[in-house]
Amino acid sequence: MSRLRKPAIPAVVVPDRRLSTLLGPMKQNIEMLTGVRGGKLEYLPDTATPDEAIAKINEIIDRLNN
Repeated sequence: MSRLRKPAIPAVVVPDRRLSTLLGPMKQNIEMLTGVRGGKLEYLPDTATPDEAIAKINEIIDRLNN
């Protein structure tokens, strides 16, 4: 299966400090969700058990909630 690569999120460099304080945390959150920060999520093998699937779903939910 071919995967498209997501473009990198550019550094937040803006002359307006207020805008920078808004965009900086947004950039960090997106990087956490996409795996740039905190590491990538690993795929489950085809032989994954229900307990492993539940653990993976919980890992995804943790990323979304944090």
